[in-house]
Amino acid sequence: MVEFVPWGPEVISQHSKILPEFLPSTLASEMVQRTLSITTTRTMIASTGWTSMEMQSGITMSQSQRYGLSSPHVYQTPILALSAQDYAKGLKVYLESVKDKAAESSIRSKFSFQSLDKATADLQKAAAGFDAYTAELSERVGENVPWWKWWKKVKLYYEVRRANEKYKFLERKFLFPGGLDNLPWFKHVVFAPGRWTGYAGATYPGLVESFEDKNITNAQKWGYIIEDSLNSAREHLE
Repeated sequence: MVEFVPWGPEVISQHSKILPEFLPSTLASEMVQRTLSITTTRTMIASTGWTSMEMQSGITMSQSQRYGLSSPHVYQTPILALSAQDYAKGLKVYLESVKDKAAESSIRSKFSFQSLDKATADLQKAAAGFDAYTAELSERVGENVPWWKWWKKVKLYYEVRRANEKYKFLERKFLFPGGLDNLPWFKHVVFAPGRWTGYAGATYPGLVESFEDKNITNAQKWGYIIEDSLNSAREHLE
């Protein structure tokens, strides 16, 4: 069971005033509300733990943690303190760990990681470019824009909003509607409880378990699913 604690208008209004003055009040309110509404969650963990939250809201645990870490910084900068490049680098590490586990499987020679390597590299490139763009955007936010050039403030407002939306919804590109094999309520293709580790977690579980089961057909299926998610995330950042 998951209970969301709402933020009242007076709380949102109070925190919105801390954000830079150039931001329209609507954007300031939206940034505070969307970021902090997730971090102010009281959770009664039953046997399914965070699963209930994921099924009801579509928000993954790692995404909630990322919002939680970013909430203190939202007072200091209009650009969310997130790094798409770090996320992409992490995916590269996870893929390498899958290769190590696959080496122990008898079906390894029948499976090619070439397309996954390329999709991961392409995402890393797109993520680096997007982080560089948001860094440059942050610098422009700090510039003193004369009041008579109001259109520049409006343009900047929409750029900031669009950049934050891309950061916030990046992880949703890794949700697979069909869910994991035999565990359809777990939608994330990268992070999920492991078959043998319980809630300790596993990375790319669909693909790893396919190698453990020596099921090349299922391994290829999950290879396509992961590749599609990686490409979707890349397109989202471009």
